[in-house]
Amino acid sequence: MSDSNWQERTIRFLGEDAVGHLQGCKVAVVGLGGVGSYAAELVCRAGVGRMLLIDGDVVQESNINRQLFATHSSVGKFKSELALQRLQDINPNAELEALSIFINDSDDDKGIFDDCDFVIDAIDMVPSKIALIEYCIKHKIRIISSMGAAGRCKPEEVRCTDISKTHTCPLAKTIRKKLKERGIYSGLPVIFSTEPARLGIKPEDNLTGERPPLGTISFLPAVFGCHLAAYVLAALVRYSLSV
Repeated sequence: MSDSNWQERTIRFLGEDAVGHLQGCKVAVVGLGGVGSYAAELVCRAGVGRMLLIDGDVVQESNINRQLFATHSSVGKFKSELALQRLQDINPNAELEALSIFINDSDDDKGIFDDCDFVIDAIDMVPSKIALIEYCIKHKIRIISSMGAAGRCKPEEVRCTDISKTHTCPLAKTIRKKLKERGIYSGLPVIFSTEPARLGIKPEDNLTGERPPLGTISFLPAVFGCHLAAYVLAALVRYSLSV
């Protein structure tokens, strides 16, 4: 199949006008780990023509069980650069920019989002997450945010709703609290799970005395990424996809 018709199946589903519209859209994906890597690839495969890929981290061996860009040969390489290479191979005509940076809690680094049609927040650090969400909401930039995917294993419990309607998820609770402190009570679509997070190991098995990070299974972060991509694509083409 030639480059001219790699999107044939998408065109059959959405129509030429919608696909043409996606080619002119710009989507930023911030955080390219287990959730963000899948969201980025799915947005790219749908034909979004301009993407901003942001993550200051490098691949670690522990990422291989769940992150799309993580392999044994990519350990130590920047996730943003790996994402750019892979997505450019999927759509050679796309305008892609990769930034190996971490978003901080000031507005100095956030002008890069001003021309985005949508921002996907897959950051796992709360201060950076809050800073990005607050900036986008106050500057009327459309954004969707991922809540906690770790410690869960039930795809059927993953939901899309407004942040004000979330429950069960500890990360969502923290985000609600932090946003309320900034005068933001609603207006943020999020992906979250109604499944309580599982610790995975017994405290007495932890010899370090510190609370270990939650375990993660291969498929659940990918489910979150699918929901994020579905929401964004539906919003961009105004098509009633099931999200």
